[in-house]
This record gives sequence, structure tokens and C-alpha cells, in this order.
Amino acid sequence: MSQSADSEECAGRILVVEDDVTTAESLCQLLAIVGFEFLRATDLAAARNILSKPDHGCCLVLLDLVLPDGDGLDFLRWIRATIPGGEPLPVIVVTSKDSMMDRVAALESGASDYVTKPFHLVELRARISAALRETALRRQIAENLENTQQSLREQKRLSTQLEETNQKLLHISEVKDQFIGIASHDLRSPLTNVKGYTELLLHGAMGNIDQQQSDALRIILRNTDHLLGILNNLLDVSRIDSGTMNLNLVTDDICALVRIAVKSIEARAQEKGIALASEIPASQLMIECDTDRILSVVENLLSNAVKFCMRGDQVRVKVDRHEDGVFIEVNDDGPGIPEHEQAKVFSRFCKLSVRPTGGEKSTGLGLALVKSFVEMHGGTVSFISAEGKGTAFRIYLPAVLPQCAQ
Repeated sequence: MSQSADSEECAGRILVVEDDVTTAESLCQLLAIVGFEFLRATDLAAARNILSKPDHGCCLVLLDLVLPDGDGLDFLRWIRATIPGGEPLPVIVVTSKDSMMDRVAALESGASDYVTKPFHLVELRARISAALRETALRRQIAENLENTQQSLREQKRLSTQLEETNQKLLHISEVKDQFIGIASHDLRSPLTNVKGYTELLLHGAMGNIDQQQSDALRIILRNTDHLLGILNNLLDVSRIDSGTMNLNLVTDDICALVRIAVKSIEARAQEKGIALASEIPASQLMIECDTDRILSVVENLLSNAVKFCMRGDQVRVKVDRHEDGVFIEVNDDGPGIPEHEQAKVFSRFCKLSVRPTGGEKSTGLGLALVKSFVEMHGGTVSFISAEGKGTAFRIYLPAVLPQCAQ
């Protein structure tokens, strides 16, 4: 016997296992009123036959403990041990046995709830709804757990894949660094020879030269210096990335180093009609540093300033004593750096929208190396810039390197 109806709490049918006709009819009437579909079995054999089918479609069992062909407790244990379907089937015991021992035995055998006869229909309905809600909740928890486990498995797979990709990229990066290091090192020697012989020719060591020849040799020398600068930058980047960049620390006068840097850029500044102004203390300011690296830092900043200034502009450099170090400032009257590009100023191979005013070339590595060298000395580098108002770089270097930098 069955009754079709909608139910918010049960997607299947309720199996009524009861041999007493009056009780069975009461239960079936209740289920019909509430809106459940139901099946009825008058003994355990019929109930087993129904539940043994994979497509039994039952979502709950109402079970009497005393049946003509066996004990309801054994049937409960059979349900828990053998019923197909993959998830627990809630069973509410509806029986006239009301001792504490019977209740405990039923619950230990797998019953979801225990109702004694005679029962109240309202109470039974509430217990059925509670059992179905609990089952639905268990099902949802199981689904959520499975989804979580599946998500974790997928995350693990992606993490493994990402790690493999990272290892491949790391290997490629290492090969790239090795190639750059080897190529840069191997190219330096012939370029250095070219530069040396060009300087000998310019100085007349191999005979007199006319103005046209002199101009041509100066072009060769300028381009050779540019290529050597590029190779030196690439070698420095390679050493920094591989962790083989070492500082040759000495105690030196930062004022003297800054003067040397200014002197190195004077010719280019005069050629472009740009004035250089220095505010450097006459007294010595001794700091612990790698002379070549710090000289490269100041030269880079001055060269950049001259590179982007127009004829008639001014580039200023200033050195200030600090209680535990020094400040070096380089500022210019150039075009300034657009605000939306300022975040990438110290990025490698960065080229901004502002272009050099004299057609100078750039690798985009200069300021990245400035930042690296300054930080290797335990210092800091910052800047302020506004379009049309120039740019000011400020470096702080401690007088003595912190232990972490050493």
C-alpha cells in the first residue's frame, strides 16, 4: 500500500514494519496526512526483501521490535551491516516494549529514536521530522566533507604542479644567470682590448691622426664604454642573483668618492649644456664601504640626472653628515617621473615613458643596482618626483656596516 504526496523532509518513502493491523493503519494514516509516501511490511522477511533492492527508495523505517518471524533488534543490526545505498538509513522503533533495557538495546543496535505504544501522532510526526532532518544534515556534512577533501586533493595536485613549474623556472633562471655571467665575462676581455687600443690611437701612440680620425675613434670609445657598462651591470645582476656578490670593504672618504663621480660626468654634462652644482664638505667623512660599488651608485644617479635634463637645466649633488652615517642627495631640474610609473623605478629592465634628451641608451638596470648596492651596505635609497618639477634621490649610508649587512 502506498500514498504519493510531496514532503519537504523526505525525498523517498517510509517503510512501516508492523504486524498489528490497527497500529499499521494508524501509522499509514499519519504518513498520508503529513504527505509522505510509504510502504508496508507485516514481517521481517518482507521488509528484508524491500530493503535488499538497491533502488528501494526508502528514507526512513518505522520498526516494531516484536514480529512473527524474528526479533526487531536482529533486523536493526542487519540494516546497519548489509543494507546497500552507502549512507545510514534512520530507523525509529515503535513498540510496546518500554523498559530501559529495551531502549538501550535498540539504540545500541542502531535505532535513531524509540517511541512506545500507544503513541501520540503529533509526537511521532515530530520524531520522524527530527530523524529526517538529522539524516539530511549528516548527508550534507558528508557531501561537504567530500567536497572539501576533493578540493584539498585538487589543491595538492595544483601545489605539486606549481612546485614542479617553479623548479623548472628556477633551473631555467639558473641557466640564464650562468649564460649571462659567462657571456658577459667572455665579452669583457675583447672589449677591454678594443678600448685600450682605441685610447692608444687617440693619444697618438701609433702615429699622428687627423680630426676626422679622432672623432671616429671617440665614437668607438664611447660605444665601447657603453657596452662595457652593460656587461658590468649584467655581471653584477648575475652575482646578486646567485649570491656570489661580495663587498670589498674599506674605510674611505665618501666626499672624495662623490667628487670623483662628479668629475666622471662633467664632460657629458658640458656637452649637453647642463650645469653641475656640488655641496660637499671640505673635511673628510669616513665610512665603511665597497669603494667601487658606492662610486657606481653615485655615478649612476648623476648620469641618470644628466641623461634626462635639457640644456640649461642644473643637476645638484649634496653630501651631509649624519650622527651615524651620511646622506647623499642628487636632484635635477628634469621632467620628473609620472606618478603612475614611480612604483617601478627600481625594477630591473624598467624603462619609463620619460625619454633621454640626448638619445642616450639605457639597459634599465642602473637604478635596480643602485638599490641593491645601497641595501647591501645597510643603507636606504628613496626619491621624490613630480612631473615638470624634477627628481631628487636621497641615499643614507651608515658609517659602519651593520652586522647583518656584513
